[in-house]
Amino acid sequence: MPNKKVLVTGMTAQHHSLNAATRSSAFSIALKDVLSAAGYEVHFVSPSTETTAFNLSKYTHVFVGIAPPMSIAANTVYGALCLIDEMWDSQKMTMFVDAPEPWKIFGSLRSIERTPDSLFKSFFSRRPEYRTVSQSKKNKNKVLSGIEKLNHKNWPTTIYPALPWKTNLTGIHDNAMPSFTPLSADSFCISSSIKYPHHRAKSWVLDSPSTKWSKEVTAGLVFGSVHLKETRVRSSDDVEKIMSENLGVLLGPSDDKIVWWSAKFAQALNTLTPVATDWKVSQQIGQSWGHLAASIEAMDEISRYELAAVQRNEYINAIATREETIEQLKKVAGI
Repeated sequence: MPNKKVLVTGMTAQHHSLNAATRSSAFSIALKDVLSAAGYEVHFVSPSTETTAFNLSKYTHVFVGIAPPMSIAANTVYGALCLIDEMWDSQKMTMFVDAPEPWKIFGSLRSIERTPDSLFKSFFSRRPEYRTVSQSKKNKNKVLSGIEKLNHKNWPTTIYPALPWKTNLTGIHDNAMPSFTPLSADSFCISSSIKYPHHRAKSWVLDSPSTKWSKEVTAGLVFGSVHLKETRVRSSDDVEKIMSENLGVLLGPSDDKIVWWSAKFAQALNTLTPVATDWKVSQQIGQSWGHLAASIEAMDEISRYELAAVQRNEYINAIATREETIEQLKKVAGI
């Protein structure tokens, strides 16, 4: 019987911790669900500077999450970079990018290339393996070798979560762009059952209040908003509960003007909560996705319910089925 174990790891907690990924409904959870449905045993493990090809021999494949190495969230960047350096030419490694504004990854990589010691400054002393790396020339060289490969070599296949409408990524360097491959995993996030309450408050659920889009949109609305980041949600169920208690969800582009995938799209569909996003791109999948937030707000409750039902249907019709997603992942990762 062939080996069917797969490793998921990377630079942030959402990449290598099952609990952290589950709490935040990260893309790595959708990736796990796809792999599990394909018959693989999925292990989330924190990367280590001591990882070798021998340590990884029990895995059929390794998925490594990438984030800006200088970001505060990239706590396990040293081990991840050593792993990337170790497996760069291996067919067993696929990388993935799961956060908005992926161009920041390349700005961070180039910054480290200009001043290598910036990655090892005392500000990062709480990162796992900081001492192991900062006090070992061998380990430091492995980390910087990973940086050099990411900066200058052609990247291995790198998947990112796809929305059902076309997204034009910007700021991806030439050595990486040909490797960026979209994966539609929403069919594993959308529930067959719907949580719909009897009453909703006249307020919006707002995911990212600090973006230019959010500020401009909310300035033109009558009703206020509930900021998810201020509600201390603990699980996907918490997010869906909040959505089901409010009239709509605002899921707009980041400051690079690109709408990035989020499990919150599926969570809104799971609660029949209307979504307002960047209509110029979302309307590609149907008229229901071309509504402005102000027009949704002006509807009565029944009309918003009907809109949400159509949005759900048009979204589902535009994404890959579970079977198609499994086959796509097998093909792009070569597993």
